[in-house]
This record gives sequence, C-alpha cells and structure tokens, in this order.
Amino acid sequence: MSEFAERSRGADARVLIGGCLELGADGLPFAPFTSVLRNLVRDLGAARVAELLPGGAARELARLLPEFGEPAGSHDAGEARVRLFEQTLILLERLAEAGPVVLVIEDMQWADRSSRDLLAFLIRNQASLDDVVLAFPFYVLIIALVFFVGEGTHGIYIAFALTDWVVYTRTTRSAALVAVSQDWVAAAEGGGLSRARVLLRHVLPNTISQAIVYVMSDIVLVILAVVTLGYLGLGIQPPAPDWGAMISDGQSFITVHPWLSIVPGIAVIITGVGLSLLGDGLADLQRPRARSASSGSPAAARA
Repeated sequence: MSEFAERSRGADARVLIGGCLELGADGLPFAPFTSVLRNLVRDLGAARVAELLPGGAARELARLLPEFGEPAGSHDAGEARVRLFEQTLILLERLAEAGPVVLVIEDMQWADRSSRDLLAFLIRNQASLDDVVLAFPFYVLIIALVFFVGEGTHGIYIAFALTDWVVYTRTTRSAALVAVSQDWVAAAEGGGLSRARVLLRHVLPNTISQAIVYVMSDIVLVILAVVTLGYLGLGIQPPAPDWGAMISDGQSFITVHPWLSIVPGIAVIITGVGLSLLGDGLADLQRPRARSASSGSPAAARA
C-alpha cells in the first residue's frame, strides 16, 4: 500500500490515507475519514479546507474534527448524517478539480457501520459500476464471489457473469468512439442511411473485432481462475474432472508420483500458450482491416 501511495504521489496525485481502528464490535464512527480530514488539514490548513466548501458548510465537518468549530445545529440525526455525507463528497470533488485524488482506506475489516455507509455513498456518487468492478483485483473478486454465492459450477458462472463484462464493454465503447469519428460514418449518414443501418452495417463490424480478439486472452484468464478455484476446493466439484483439483490432490504424492500434479499443470500451460498464440494470430489478421478502416469503411464502400 505504501508503494502504491508513493507512486501515486509521483504522478502528482493527492493521496488521502485513513485507517480503521479495532475498537470492539462497532468500531469508532467515521474513524478513517477523520484521519483523512486531519491529514488534509495538516497539509492545507483548516481555513483552506473550509474555503473549498460552500459558506458555512465546513461546520458539518466539525462532527469529524474540532478545528472547524462547533457542529452545525440539527435536531434530526438523519438530516445531519446526510449533510455530512454531502459535504464530504463536495470536499473530495473540489480537491479533484485541482488534480487527481486517491482515497485509501486501510483495514476495512474493522470499519464501523457509519464508515461503510459513507464509503458506499462516495463510491455510488463518484464512480460508475465498471470503475468499481475494476477497482478490485480480478482473482480476489472472483474468489470472494464464489465463496459468497457457493462453490461449484453455479457459483463460477455467476462470478464471471458479474465481473467479466467490464473489459468487453470498455473495449467496444472505445472502438465505437473511434469509429463514429471517421469520415466514412459521416459519408454513410450523408448518403441517407438510417442510424440503425450505419450502426449495424458499418460501425459494428469495425468495433466488434477487438472484443473478439480479446476473447482468446480472456479465455486464458478464465481457465487460470477456474484452475485456481479448483485448487482451493471452490471450483468444479467431483466427480467432474478439474485441473486445479488434480494438482491439489497430487500434492500428497508429489515425492512418489510427481506427474499427478505435473501433467495437469503442463496441460494448463499448453492450453494457455495455445490460446494466446491464437489471439495474436487473430490480432494480426485484424491489423490490415484497421488500416483500411482509417481510409474508408469496406462496408461503406459496398453500401
């Protein structure tokens, strides 16, 4: 975590670090955000932080830090909670206007309910769903989802369905944004073609190819993830065969019959290398099409 923070600071990002405290079952309310705010006041000063908020709004932050004076009077605890959440969000947004902001919350397993609610509020209002999914390490997220929904084929299907769509969405969207800016799209629209025809006949063939190429690499990642789950006992259950389970079962006989683990391991390597080479071949086939698309869509020329 410290290495990540240093790299972020090296990229001119403001790193805000807070940690949760292990203080009984409930923990200390808003402990990580109080730590973040205290460090921010130490760096910028309370007056500068107050200037980032609308007039009088800094008093809401006094619920976290006394440097901002007396808390704003409110007889409704729910209303005070909402205003605190809103002012925290505004503060982060104002800081982000001056440059990238990285918020790091450590030891979330000890977070109290209030801290978890505030973090969920910030994520919901600051990040899209695909940003949230990508923020988690792939294998950690897959293992956590399978552990939550249940082991076996059913859990694997659900875990990959919830996580694997993100890269395809971003890849296709990026390619589509490039395609719609090309002259041949304007020419097709100028020729009187409907938007649906332009999208399906001209834009889609020039964007879906990148996702198809990524499929090969993604299959390799999926195989490795399934093997990892099988090794941990969360994957495909017996009597169905699974390379991960074979490697795990063979460990007990590694000194006597090492091939029980080596053979399925080699099978994983050969399959992964083969699919990677297939993906490279598909990418090479797509490059001439990409060059021709820069000058004009083949589909547009036939239309």
